[in-house]
Amino acid sequence: MKSKWFFVYAGVGIAFAAVSLWVFLSRGRNAKAIRAKYKLGGALLTAWAMLSAAGCEGPGPFVSCYDPVQPNPNENQEVTCYDVATPFCQIYIQVKGKEGFDARSGDVLVIHISDPDCKQYACKLFYGDDPANLLQEGKLDIPAGSGSEVGLEWTLSTGDYHGVATLKISGLEQDKEGNDIEIYSKFFTLTIQ
Repeated sequence: MKSKWFFVYAGVGIAFAAVSLWVFLSRGRNAKAIRAKYKLGGALLTAWAMLSAAGCEGPGPFVSCYDPVQPNPNENQEVTCYDVATPFCQIYIQVKGKEGFDARSGDVLVIHISDPDCKQYACKLFYGDDPANLLQEGKLDIPAGSGSEVGLEWTLSTGDYHGVATLKISGLEQDKEGNDIEIYSKFFTLTIQ
């Protein structure tokens, strides 16, 4: 907090303490004192929340509708509170020749990737939402010289399984030892009929 605002908050805090004393001495019977205490308390809480959320000193609240991005171990990225590392590529799927996410074993999934930032993507299909229950896995390579929109095909081979399945598509990069590292992942829910 900047020093010029310290005195403002200290003054409001002292005023809140004085009004609290006024409420205490009136034994809670003075409506003006209670109203003033609520107003000052609300102002203090609002100001404190705004400072906490906008400041870079503390961790601040983390609210997101998206999966957090894993930092790339091969790059030296510095992320500030104003810069958020996000993948630029967008991934969506469709069952070839169909609408929706209902599929059968043998159907072809078309995986659309716009602005791919990895050369290879891993696909894992597991039943339910437990990655330990693996039905199928594979890797897809981005063709050299492909444009900003790539459509990759992946054939489902789920055997006799019928029910809800989760498809995990992950961007892959290799570390110094040549091991694949999942940089980020996107999940889709399919119904296998």
